[in-house]
Amino acid sequence: MEKKETSIEVIKEKALGMETMLERFQITNNEDLAKVSDKIKDIKKFCKFIKNKKDEYVSPAKAIIEQAKLDYDPFIKQCENAEVVLKMRAVKYHDEQEEKRKADELKIAKKVETGYIKQETAINKLESLSEVKKTVSTDNGSKLCFNKRKIVVIEKPELIPDEYWIIDDVRVRKEALLKDKEGKEQIPGVVIREENRPSSR
Repeated sequence: MEKKETSIEVIKEKALGMETMLERFQITNNEDLAKVSDKIKDIKKFCKFIKNKKDEYVSPAKAIIEQAKLDYDPFIKQCENAEVVLKMRAVKYHDEQEEKRKADELKIAKKVETGYIKQETAINKLESLSEVKKTVSTDNGSKLCFNKRKIVVIEKPELIPDEYWIIDDVRVRKEALLKDKEGKEQIPGVVIREENRPSSR
């Protein structure tokens, strides 16, 4: 009994034929140019066939993924939110403890400066201050670490040099074409050019 080719084997064979055609086919005259339309039509038809075959596999999987997202994503977001809230509260408390320790250290330093207490007494008082831990561990094996990291905050965007700004290509294209259509003065630095682009049906 003759073995029936699977769709992927057919696709591989046709794709190989298409690549061979591309390697050999050159446009050297008007007759060749006319053939391009037929070849592109065949390629589009072939591409549609491939996409349909792919969809036979992908569509059911997409439906499953979509349902899984609907069912589980809200709970995942709740968990993520809960983690963020607890971390923010932990950072707030940790920062408050650091500020309190700094304030206590400052008070002790001022007392030394004014002669209210001796330096030895100040050292003992500083050593007795509660240490603000950078890592908190539990018997359950969990660990919470507080690490200082630098963050960049743009406070005055108007002072940022031009080299750090990104051009909005989509907006420039849209407005430049509109200005060209309406015969208005073009955006400085923008030129409208025409180029040939073939389309096929």
